[in-house]
Amino acid sequence: MATVPLHRLEQVIDRFEEVEARMGAVSDPDEIVALSKEHSELKEIAEKARELAQARANLDEAEAMMEGDDPEMAEL
Repeated sequence: MATVPLHRLEQVIDRFEEVEARMGAVSDPDEIVALSKEHSELKEIAEKARELAQARANLDEAEAMMEGDDPEMAEL
C-alpha cells in the first residue's frame, strides 16, 4: 500500500479550500466554470484527504496513550 506524505494531503486540502473561496469571489463566467470543474474534481479527494489526516492523528494519539505512563489508558 502506498503512503501519501502529509504535506501532499495538506496541499490538496489547501487547493480545494482556495478554489471554494475563489468561487464565491469571482464574477467572470469563464473563471466560474473553470473553478467549478476543478472544485468537482477535488471535492472527493479533499474529503478523503481530510479523513486520512484525521485517522493518522487518531493513530498518533492512540500510540501516545499506549506508550504513556497511565497503565489504564495504555490498556485501552
